[in-house]
Amino acid sequence: MIIVYTTNKCAYCKLVKKWLSEHKLNFKEKNVETNKEYQNELTSLSGQFTVPLTVIGNKMLLGYDPIKLGKALNI
Repeated sequence: MIIVYTTNKCAYCKLVKKWLSEHKLNFKEKNVETNKEYQNELTSLSGQFTVPLTVIGNKMLLGYDPIKLGKALNI
Protein backbone atom coordinates (compact mmCIF):
# COMPACT_ATOMS: atom_id res chain seq x y z
CA MET A 1 0.00 0.00 0.00
CA ILE A 2 1.13 3.53 -0.82
CA ILE A 3 0.21 6.34 1.58
CA VAL A 4 0.91 10.00 0.88
CA TYR A 5 0.71 12.55 3.71
CA THR A 6 -0.25 15.93 2.26
CA THR A 7 -1.54 19.43 2.87
CA ASN A 8 -3.90 21.43 0.66
CA LYS A 9 -1.45 24.00 -0.71
CA CYS A 10 1.68 21.87 -1.01
CA ALA A 11 2.94 21.94 -4.61
CA TYR A 12 5.22 18.93 -4.05
CA CYS A 13 2.30 16.95 -2.64
CA LYS A 14 0.43 17.57 -5.88
CA LEU A 15 3.44 16.43 -7.90
CA VAL A 16 3.72 13.16 -5.94
CA LYS A 17 0.00 12.45 -6.42
CA LYS A 18 0.24 13.31 -10.12
CA TRP A 19 3.28 11.05 -10.59
CA LEU A 20 1.57 8.13 -8.86
CA SER A 21 -1.61 8.65 -10.88
CA GLU A 22 0.33 8.84 -14.16
CA HIS A 23 1.88 5.48 -13.30
CA LYS A 24 -1.62 4.12 -12.56
CA LEU A 25 -0.71 3.36 -8.95
CA ASN A 26 -3.35 3.32 -6.24
CA PHE A 27 -2.55 5.32 -3.15
CA LYS A 28 -4.26 6.64 -0.06
CA GLU A 29 -3.97 10.34 0.62
CA LYS A 30 -3.86 11.45 4.25
CA ASN A 31 -4.35 15.20 4.45
CA VAL A 32 -2.79 16.41 7.68
CA GLU A 33 -4.53 19.78 7.42
CA THR A 34 -7.94 18.24 7.83
CA ASN A 35 -7.24 15.36 10.21
CA LYS A 36 -5.49 15.57 13.59
CA GLU A 37 -4.92 11.79 13.66
CA TYR A 38 -3.00 12.03 10.37
CA GLN A 39 -0.89 14.85 11.85
CA ASN A 40 0.06 12.57 14.73
CA GLU A 41 0.86 9.69 12.35
CA LEU A 42 3.08 11.97 10.24
CA THR A 43 5.13 13.23 13.16
CA SER A 44 5.35 9.76 14.65
CA LEU A 45 6.66 8.29 11.40
CA SER A 46 9.06 11.02 10.32
CA GLY A 47 9.82 12.87 13.53
CA GLN A 48 8.82 16.12 11.85
CA PHE A 49 5.86 17.93 10.32
CA THR A 50 7.02 17.99 6.69
CA VAL A 51 5.05 16.95 3.62
CA PRO A 52 4.83 15.20 1.32
CA LEU A 53 5.76 12.00 3.06
CA THR A 54 5.21 8.95 0.90
CA VAL A 55 5.11 5.59 2.66
CA ILE A 56 5.63 2.52 0.49
CA GLY A 57 5.65 -0.61 2.64
CA ASN A 58 8.50 -0.03 5.07
CA LYS A 59 10.11 2.73 2.95
CA MET A 60 9.53 6.43 3.58
CA LEU A 61 10.29 9.17 1.06
CA LEU A 62 10.19 12.80 2.10
CA GLY A 63 9.56 15.39 -0.59
CA TYR A 64 9.18 14.83 -4.32
CA ASP A 65 11.86 12.85 -6.11
CA PRO A 66 10.57 10.86 -9.10
CA ILE A 67 13.78 8.82 -9.34
CA LYS A 68 13.51 7.68 -5.71
CA LEU A 69 9.80 6.99 -6.15
CA GLY A 70 10.54 4.83 -9.18
CA LYS A 71 13.26 2.91 -7.36
CA ALA A 72 11.08 2.36 -4.26
CA LEU A 73 8.32 1.01 -6.50
CA ASN A 74 10.62 -0.93 -8.84
CA ILE A 75 9.48 1.05 -11.87
